[in-house]
Amino acid sequence: MGATRLGLGSFWGLFLVCALICLLALLVFFIRVCWQYSKYSNSEAAGEPSAADADAAAAAADAAERQRRPSRLGSFKELIQFVDKEEEVRRTMKRRSSEKDNQTAGSSDVQSVVSA
Repeated sequence: MGATRLGLGSFWGLFLVCALICLLALLVFFIRVCWQYSKYSNSEAAGEPSAADADAAAAAADAAERQRRPSRLGSFKELIQFVDKEEEVRRTMKRRSSEKDNQTAGSSDVQSVVSA
């Protein structure tokens, strides 16, 4: 009769599988966030057109502040801020990619009209 009772020890394999899957999902999430952050920060550093000269002045002041503090600390803080506003960034990146697609489609339309 004691053999038919199940205890927590009977499910150690299930707990192990669940833990590994959760850790894998967490690792994939962090890799995705870091990839998106690097893509976003590279597009910002590439000098995409800014809205106003005030943005340029603020960026220069921010760059000067980054030089005074350790770059690793600044980049970790920026990563945390990026995660906080990730949804806004996703919309911005989608808009940029759709604008690039529209520009590409527009240039191909112009080429087809010119060749006709």
